[in-house]
Amino acid sequence: MIGVTKHDSSDRDGAFGAESTARIGTVDFFNGTFGTMVDPSKHVPLRVSGFYLLFGVVWILTSDVLMAWSEIVDVRASLVSSCKGLFFVGVSAAIIYLLMRQQLERLSCANSLAHAVINGTTDAVFVKDRNGRYLMFNRAAAAQVNKRAEDVIGRDDHFVFDAQSAAELKDRDRRIMESGEADTAEEVLTIENSTTVFLATKVPYRDQFGNVIGLIGISRDITQQKEAEKQLRIQRDRLASIVEAVPVIICSFQSWPDGSFSMPFCSSLIESIYDLSKEELRHDASSIFKRIHPDDVQDVLDSIEASTRTMTLWEREYRVCRPGREEIWVEGRSVPTRQEDGSILWQGYVADITTRKRDQERLRSIQQRLDHAQLIAKMGSWTWEPVSNRVWWSDAIYNLFGFDPNTTVPSFQNILDRLDPADRKIAIDRVDALMQCGDGFSNEFLANRTDGSKIWILSAARAARDENGRLIQVDGFDQDITIQKQIEDELRLSEERLRLALRSAGGGVWDWDLRTDQAWWSPEMYSLWGIDPNEPMALANSLESIVDQDRDYVRNTSKLAIDNKSDYHAEFRIDHPERGECWISSSGRTISDQDGAIRLIGISQDITDRRRLEDHLRQSQKMEAVGRLAGGVAHDFNNLLTVINGYCRILVDQITEPPDVRDSLYAIRDAADRATRLTRQLLSFSRKAMVELQVLDLNQVVMQSAALLRKLVGQEISVELALAPTACFIEADPIQIDQVILNLTVNARDASQKGDIVTIATRSVNFDSPHSTTTGTLSPGKYIELTVTDQGIGILESLQTQIFEPFFSTKEREKGTGLGLSVAHGIIAQSGGQIDVQSAPGKGASFRIYLKEASPQTATAASSSRAIEGGKEFILLVEDEQAIRALCERTLRAHGYQVFAASGGSEAIEWFSKSPEKIDMLVTDLMMPNMSGRELADALRSKKPELLILYISGYSDDLFIQEVIRSGRDTLLQKPFLPGELASKVREVFDGADHELAPQDDISEQDVSDQ
Repeated sequence: MIGVTKHDSSDRDGAFGAESTARIGTVDFFNGTFGTMVDPSKHVPLRVSGFYLLFGVVWILTSDVLMAWSEIVDVRASLVSSCKGLFFVGVSAAIIYLLMRQQLERLSCANSLAHAVINGTTDAVFVKDRNGRYLMFNRAAAAQVNKRAEDVIGRDDHFVFDAQSAAELKDRDRRIMESGEADTAEEVLTIENSTTVFLATKVPYRDQFGNVIGLIGISRDITQQKEAEKQLRIQRDRLASIVEAVPVIICSFQSWPDGSFSMPFCSSLIESIYDLSKEELRHDASSIFKRIHPDDVQDVLDSIEASTRTMTLWEREYRVCRPGREEIWVEGRSVPTRQEDGSILWQGYVADITTRKRDQERLRSIQQRLDHAQLIAKMGSWTWEPVSNRVWWSDAIYNLFGFDPNTTVPSFQNILDRLDPADRKIAIDRVDALMQCGDGFSNEFLANRTDGSKIWILSAARAARDENGRLIQVDGFDQDITIQKQIEDELRLSEERLRLALRSAGGGVWDWDLRTDQAWWSPEMYSLWGIDPNEPMALANSLESIVDQDRDYVRNTSKLAIDNKSDYHAEFRIDHPERGECWISSSGRTISDQDGAIRLIGISQDITDRRRLEDHLRQSQKMEAVGRLAGGVAHDFNNLLTVINGYCRILVDQITEPPDVRDSLYAIRDAADRATRLTRQLLSFSRKAMVELQVLDLNQVVMQSAALLRKLVGQEISVELALAPTACFIEADPIQIDQVILNLTVNARDASQKGDIVTIATRSVNFDSPHSTTTGTLSPGKYIELTVTDQGIGILESLQTQIFEPFFSTKEREKGTGLGLSVAHGIIAQSGGQIDVQSAPGKGASFRIYLKEASPQTATAASSSRAIEGGKEFILLVEDEQAIRALCERTLRAHGYQVFAASGGSEAIEWFSKSPEKIDMLVTDLMMPNMSGRELADALRSKKPELLILYISGYSDDLFIQEVIRSGRDTLLQKPFLPGELASKVREVFDGADHELAPQDDISEQDVSDQ
């Protein structure tokens, strides 16, 4: 056979697989894959014709040479014969070349076409010899077995498939070659541990003589198709199971042009619903209409006719009547399609909705009752679907807000627009929180109805979410709670009034259940008792807080009230954990039934302040009595001291020798001065001292009081002075400053222990800006600071603003009245100063007093003595004490004044009525029997309004005198006074009044006495 040149197979990995290829030569099947062939018109014809030409030329030339050599023919004839032979050979070679080239070109076209078909198909194409070895293996075949075609050529099926698959293929191939007939079958083969299904068509491969020399096959991979068919069967079986399992009839309903009906397909449930068999309905479905209720059958037929006309969805609810069985409701829905034969095929379902219709009826009845109940309760329900933003309202919602159901579309915005602006923001925030992750909300909102009225609504909602947490629905309700809010407001107001009343009264309400021994307490009761509000209350709890001395009393009093079913009242003490011992007043009423007392209800009040005030009142009454006694004693002493001091000063001025007598007079004077200070302290204690502002050196005041203070605090506590090196001038009443120092020192003593030191210090300070203190704020300027410091127990910061309140005291009841610091604060405030307290528990206390610094020149001027001027004016002197009257008369006459001395008001009025024009001044004692100095002054001034008046008194408790001092119209001279002080005060009154006496004759003492 003639071979074919094989080219590189990298661009073509298929092999010749046609009978024409085998006729050219079988070498291609055994030498590898089918490649690109050399053009036969250029190679094979040329070789054949050339070989023929060469052979002919050699043959002719050789034969002719031999014939010429053997002289069979002559040379010439031989040359002619050779030329003819060569011409014939040349022409025939050319003809052979042309014919072969034409034939091979046709064969090349056929081979190209076969190559394209074999390698272009997606089916595997292969050729085997009788031994099962592959002679050809196209690309698709190589791809299906995941091998290269050149590796498969010359190998059998064991190289491609597993042993079992190869044996099965060999057996089938043998049968086909033996039978000589084509065969198509599915082959399940294993390739590299993977099972693949092929649809293979195989035919015997014959030579030119018709002998079977192999097998030609075409194979297609149908693994996915088989899997799809399997899944289709599974889905079909599953769908059939579902169709039979669902509680509805899945069916196809067909109407024909002739008006007949059939049901090509329906599930088995149709026999239960319609009481008809599937076989019966498959050919004739007209019996269906016989089962429809007579009142519904025409409507069903009309709906079918309308669906046929419009080719739209058919749906209807109708009743089905079955012989001997109850009537049921069914629902049908199906989609029509027009068929090529002119019929209409509906695909859909028919469902038994009897239960649903009954439930709908019950639900409709329930909804009617619910709507009625909502209208009564003024409550409406709503539903919101966030995904579709659909909102549903019940009828009560429309009524609640006054919406018109015919024009209002349910929406959240419509309700939000009805809310008060402040509540609208809250509602939006609640909805936003609900949409994020909230479960619901419940809020009260103020809303405006469409008619303008305002209502309160309670809006509550609950969210429903899917398994991914996505919000799918919100259900809620809105209820009109306007009346409830009004009741709550009235109740709250009533409770607030009761709470304020109880709080004002310092009390709380309690309710004691005698059967369970449990008690209910109002919040004020827990605060009153100092007990944790979370602690359950019983009688034992409250009894534990009562002091031991009063516990039995309270127990017996309550038991007596319960036994007698009478009212209960008791006053007792408790140990408060913060306030210490407190007095409680508790009153209650017994509630009884037929079995006896069951409850005791009442109130309790903190009467600690009342009890303290009562104690203070009793103490004040005692102090008032003592003060009155001290004032009376001081008044009498003032009268005596006025006489003693007066005559002592006269004697001191008159007697210079002998020295021992003068020294005795000095001793009498000093004793009288000390007695004067003592009486002034008594008057200050009794609150009857007259305030007399003077410029003082505070250092001198402290040093003069030091001895008394050391005796006052006792030997166990030291008093140390830390005074400024320079004078500290202030303007104040010296007696009151003494009182302040005394009170602060006593307070320091009571807070100190044995061995402690009380320090009294002074200094000058200057504030450039307002300075804050415990009692107020100081304006910028220079101040004198008086500090009293102790090392005692200290004062809580929370109490430092209360210690200046009257009767407030942290001391034991027997050790203080609560007035010392209050009096000191009042004196300092009256003097234009402030007090600052610095203290901490266990670190002592420091009281700093700030008073405006006074000018030293004022002090010098005030303290300097000058000559006392006299006068010639006429003075009416009235004093019931004869010794004082004689001293005053002698003093005034000694200074040139004309004096008439009277022992009482009646005598003075009688003398004044005779010559009122002569009297220039009335000097009268304030406190006199029968007629007081005030009454006398009023009587005389009614006759002579311009009369000058000088009152003399031992104390200034009278409100009239306080008014005199404030008004500045008249003048007061406090006893005891010195003769010079009297003369100076009289001259001061005359000069201050700018009084000019009219010329008059002097009145002699004889004239006065005669009158």
